Amino acid sequence: MAIEAIRDKSWQVVDGLGLPINHALPAIDPVHALRDVNQASKRLWCLLGNAASAYGFEKGRTLDWIEREGASPFLSQVERNFLSGGSGGDRFKLQIEGMWALCWVYGMVESLDFNAPSPNSFAKMLPDLKTSQSTEEFTLAMRPRVIESVAQAQDTAYCLHWAVVQCGLKNIPTKLQVQPYVIAERRRALDWVTGKEEWYEISLDT
Repeated sequence: MAIEAIRDKSWQVVDGLGLPINHALPAIDPVHALRDVNQASKRLWCLLGNAASAYGFEKGRTLDWIEREGASPFLSQVERNFLSGGSGGDRFKLQIEGMWALCWVYGMVESLDFNAPSPNSFAKMLPDLKTSQSTEEFTLAMRPRVIESVAQAQDTAYCLHWAVVQCGLKNIPTKLQVQPYVIAERRRALDWVTGKEEWYEISLDT
């Protein structure tokens, strides 16, 4: 799909939510490939473990689970620091929305509605750390979507993020039913799967 057609669809979503449009917003880079399932699954389990511990699950048990599932080499330094006794867990709670976007990209959930938060039942769809559940079955079920669909979602997230930031700065009312971080963290996930940057190095500038 042409970049222009992707952007037109993105603006339709933005306009439908009563958000401002910036026709001068730069186009995203063409998407040629997605992260492979191994990379994506390990990133997902690292995020899951940190989110669980941010909500109170024992950090030592999280580290043991991540190690057993072969995801330890994929932990970022900030994640490892937190699980080793550091603070700053609130950021990992927010990244549940990035996890939801990853699950959409790899076919684990059916839809990615930018005007709705991830459901409360999301945790039950993922491995249960309390029982030290294996990730093997979940990983084997992961199937990446076609690149065109992911590229469209990535561009939509970018356009929406610009718009919600502008609305926040100018106090413009919108029809948006989610907090701005939902858009931002999903954008981070979509930029990650289509690029080569590390998770926490991705720029969310608008």
